[in-house]
Amino acid sequence: MNRSGRSSGDSRGTFARVRALSWLLLWALPIGACDCSSDPGPGCETSADCEGAEVCVDGRCVPPDDAGPGSDSGSVDAGGEVCRDIDRDGFEGETELCPSGLDCADDDALVNPDADELCGNGLDDDCDGEADEDDCICNTGDRIACYTGEPATRNEGICRTGIAICLSPGEVGECRGETTPGEESCNLLDDDCDGEVDEGLRNACGECSDVEPMEMCGNEIDDDCDGLADEDCECDYRCACPDMTSCECRPPTNQPCYEGPFGTEGVGACAGGRRDCIEDAVSGGNRWGTCAGEVLPSEECAGDVADGVDDDCDGVVDEGCADADSDGTPYPADCDDGDADIYPGAPEICNGRDDDCDGIPDEGVTNGCGGCFTPEGDEECGNGLDDDCNGMVDDGCSCEPGASQECYGGPEGTAGVGSCAAGTQTCSSDEFTAWGACEGMVLPEVEVCGGGDEDCDGEVDERWAVGSNRCGFCDGAEVCDGEDQDCDGRVDEGVSNACGACEEEPVEVCDGEDDDCDGIVDEGVVNACGTCPPEPCFTDTWDTPSDCEAEGRDCEGVEPHPDFPDGVTLSQNSFDNDFIYLAVTQRNQVAKVNTETGAVEWQVTSHGSWPSRTAVAVDGSVWVANRALSAPSDPNQSNVVHLNEADGSLICRAPFAGLARGLAIDGDGNVWAGTFNGMEVIQIDGTEVEPDGTCRILRRIAVGVNVYGLAADSEGYVWTSSSPTVRIEVATGATESITNPTHYGIAADGVGNMWFGGWRGGGTVHAIRPDRTILDTGVGQITAVTVHPDGSVWGSGYGVNQVVRFDGATGAELCRANTMNGTNPHGVAVDRRGRVWSPNRYGGYVNVYDPDTCMLLESYPVDAGQELYSYSDMTGHLLRTFIAPEGWWRQVFDSGYADAYWTTVEWDSTEPAGTGVEIFVRVADTEAGLDGATPCGPFTSSPADLSTCAPALGRGRYLRVEARLFRSMTDERPILHSAEATWAY
Repeated sequence: MNRSGRSSGDSRGTFARVRALSWLLLWALPIGACDCSSDPGPGCETSADCEGAEVCVDGRCVPPDDAGPGSDSGSVDAGGEVCRDIDRDGFEGETELCPSGLDCADDDALVNPDADELCGNGLDDDCDGEADEDDCICNTGDRIACYTGEPATRNEGICRTGIAICLSPGEVGECRGETTPGEESCNLLDDDCDGEVDEGLRNACGECSDVEPMEMCGNEIDDDCDGLADEDCECDYRCACPDMTSCECRPPTNQPCYEGPFGTEGVGACAGGRRDCIEDAVSGGNRWGTCAGEVLPSEECAGDVADGVDDDCDGVVDEGCADADSDGTPYPADCDDGDADIYPGAPEICNGRDDDCDGIPDEGVTNGCGGCFTPEGDEECGNGLDDDCNGMVDDGCSCEPGASQECYGGPEGTAGVGSCAAGTQTCSSDEFTAWGACEGMVLPEVEVCGGGDEDCDGEVDERWAVGSNRCGFCDGAEVCDGEDQDCDGRVDEGVSNACGACEEEPVEVCDGEDDDCDGIVDEGVVNACGTCPPEPCFTDTWDTPSDCEAEGRDCEGVEPHPDFPDGVTLSQNSFDNDFIYLAVTQRNQVAKVNTETGAVEWQVTSHGSWPSRTAVAVDGSVWVANRALSAPSDPNQSNVVHLNEADGSLICRAPFAGLARGLAIDGDGNVWAGTFNGMEVIQIDGTEVEPDGTCRILRRIAVGVNVYGLAADSEGYVWTSSSPTVRIEVATGATESITNPTHYGIAADGVGNMWFGGWRGGGTVHAIRPDRTILDTGVGQITAVTVHPDGSVWGSGYGVNQVVRFDGATGAELCRANTMNGTNPHGVAVDRRGRVWSPNRYGGYVNVYDPDTCMLLESYPVDAGQELYSYSDMTGHLLRTFIAPEGWWRQVFDSGYADAYWTTVEWDSTEPAGTGVEIFVRVADTEAGLDGATPCGPFTSSPADLSTCAPALGRGRYLRVEARLFRSMTDERPILHSAEATWAY
């Protein structure tokens, strides 16, 4: 049985002697091997703490010659073997590095070639290759840590030793409380006790499934849990830039990453880094670059040095080398590494704990009553107790033959607690009377995990019961409480969130912190350049706005500025409405006609009677003057109303008596109405409405003339169509009377002239120049007049059924054309394409003429047979071209990324007094969707912060920047020099 050839003393000694010998070997041999006469060296925990060649023995640094078998330094023999005696029992362990070692269990000081074979524990105590052979020893009543499973599974996983009682020398009773291997199930436990948890039952992502996950390209998640996100995928997968366009792919950079094994991210020292999507020189495509800054798992306890760091990222710090209590045995061999008095091979003390880490508390050290106390006196007769704890009740006491009494041989206070129960003993009538055995008595036993109170202390399955885990807990299931119930060196694993808290999993937010505790900062929430939204990543600049042929560019009413050719300014024609509003006077209605198709889009009530003037505001809505010929004193019939562009619904009504006959809109957007009978001009706010629904009247100005029409100019004045004409200053309301030979229709041009029709008084078409001289065309029979953007003047020849075109500089007639589908043309206006429109008073048709030749192009029915009686700025072209002109510069930008977000628009502009540049922004998923997207703006100062948009701008692939250039009451023009947008995805 002894392979070592070393003396082991009496191999048939008692169990206690075996233990004593073990401790003699454990403690006495190292002391005897050292030179005890020398000064002790400095303190140490390992040989790394010592200087030079010294090694650590029993907490002191000594020369290697004095190390003895208790040194942790090991030895190197001539054959190159590296041998160590970890359990310090005098025998070096048999390992791959030390095949000649004799200790078959170098983590248990009670197992070595000199030990006696003990019965029932399932161990090869004497290292002869057999366990519990026939000549094993045990003393009656000894508690034995037993195990019937395979030795390699002992105390692995869920497996635990039990307890057996030595019934007689060499005979051991049932092994109670043990847990042996079972079938592995997917439950985060090592059910088959092979050192692996859920092996073969979980896929690579730790799910209870035999289906391995597959990587999904494009979500930047490690779907198959191989430590790589989107491997073998195009890393700039979001880019959808079409070929042959200016759209440019912007691969992501500075993205969070981690390439270590699944489950190690954020554990211990392991942490993520950052990587860029780079071009692959071989394939020409893109691939992920190196994950810079990441920390991957490394060797734990490198060089056998504990560094207080979980280097291998398994959740346990310095396993196998950290000896927290400095008792010479590191975790996990030490079943309580926080108590230096508890370790494998420690002397068992009667304290209810497993001091020697063999799975059995207090074996061999309790008294006959099963307790830890020393009996204080002799047996007291007649009380039915075992007072001297010799295992017999009332022994040596006299009794009456046949008498019986209740008896109990356990510690006082345990009878009737837990499983303990008193019995009955009878006085024998043999040669000598004596109390017999206590039949039926149940004494305290070692507590065994299983739901009972075997030690009769009032507690069930208390800590350190037989079958408990390394930490002494019967219920080894981890619960979220900050404790390590399953004694695997990890706290609350599997039941706490990733941050170790007993609450829901945290959500990663972009804040530069690892909010979800996975070791990776801001993964999945950063933008394309690795910063937090709404920070931008990219800037796109348009520094030549005047290139109206550029991709995505649209210019309307703007042209290159002569002094700044890269910039744009207002052109002479900045008009962009696609409709004309015509008064269907006998029906008391107004019709909106599409100037592109000629179709009537709607025809609604004028909310008065005999409408005859329409003027179009900058926003496309229309103001209507009702002259109320039959009831000019009734404000419900004689009034001015404001109608919506979309459907003609009423916005407000300005009721006033006096035959409303003049209507104009000034450069500030306010409306001016003149009365023929009342001889006054009323200024109306262009946007504000009173609480009662009426339009807000700003002022009333008496002019002393019968007002037949009104026109605003670009200098800040409103003129009356009358003789004389009255010029009113918009800002102050001051009036000036100016000689005017005749009048009817009225219109201002862009060079300071005010043009009048010549119908009343038999006059001719003429203009009042800035110097108050008259430019006379000599052409009569003209009612309405208007000015074309090309500078020519048009008139409706009411009495000759023609339209006439004049040279605006000389007054010479250029051409004329007959009307069609009716007679008496009674109004004239210009559409956005430069064509001239004139409605026939009689017939219900409107005719369209070529602006250069006067040729009739189209004739559209509005309301056949009805009167179309319309003067004033029916299309809004005078307001937009000469009075308050505006132009639009638009740029569509394709980011190429569906989820792009937009942060700012910045622009450089020159804006003289009376001019301005406003910026609007639209975002959509498709280019076609931009038209229907809600615009954000106007922004009037650069840069525009797009986060202030209400409603929120939202994300989308396409951006359209819209710059509105405008001027009012000035000849100066604004200039847009450049624009740029910042964005990210």
